[in-house]
Amino acid sequence: SKLANVLFSRELAKRLRHTYINTYSLHPGVIDTDLGRHVGETDDKLKGKGFKGFMRRNLLLTPFMGSQTTLYCALEEDLDDETGYYYDNCQRIDYMIPEANDDKTAKALWKLSEDFVKLEDHLRI
Repeated sequence: SKLANVLFSRELAKRLRHTYINTYSLHPGVIDTDLGRHVGETDDKLKGKGFKGFMRRNLLLTPFMGSQTTLYCALEEDLDDETGYYYDNCQRIDYMIPEANDDKTAKALWKLSEDFVKLEDHLRI
């Protein structure tokens, strides 16, 4: 799914190149949220003492810390002339697997997405 995000943002950036809209894909980090309650683990198990509690307390980011790359991409004026790139830990990542820079695959994913959602012609960009 991360590769799809990177490719989608890359294609969207090309389609919006004549506007003042920038796109970014990013990895916010592993964040300590309550989302785990939706996948079978209960908060009681994760908050407990022992290994899981240790992992949660010491290795996961707080929501504040996890929001920093998103805020960086949205607010950093130095990025005004950059669009379609991938960021991690408030830094642009240029070295990824070759598929992440494949414009043909990005365009194909875009087309497939339009077809899946049955996007009407007048809404296509």
